[in-house]
Amino acid sequence: MGALDAVSVRAALTAAADEAERAKTAQRMTDDATTVIGVRMGTVFAIAKAHTAMDLAEVDRLLDSEAYEERMVAVSVLDFKARSPRLTTDERQSLYELWMRRLDRIDTWDYVDRSAPRVIGLFLLDRPREVLFDLARSPDR
Repeated sequence: MGALDAVSVRAALTAAADEAERAKTAQRMTDDATTVIGVRMGTVFAIAKAHTAMDLAEVDRLLDSEAYEERMVAVSVLDFKARSPRLTTDERQSLYELWMRRLDRIDTWDYVDRSAPRVIGLFLLDRPREVLFDLARSPDR
């Protein structure tokens, strides 16, 4: 595999795009700003798994995308990284901080469901969880 960056993720997603899948996924979108490439979720997750070693700056770049699947790869990479039993406390904190800083782009329940349990949950497991209550009380979904 070549570079583990946002460009290679985009290329892999584009290569796997399917019009029928795009139409099916687009029906679920409620945000007109979100574009859909048209890649099956199993393929999206496989692309994310292949990019697990991607630098967090590249994950951040993917979160800037308007494409649903690119952001799903981003949160999936965070999830795969968070699953590592060898993750240091600092690395786990970096995942948590990126996720929290980019809540503006983690804006569907699909993204939250895919990444929050391990990225947020495992980080907060032995820490104060007031932030979860703050998020739950927020009027912004």
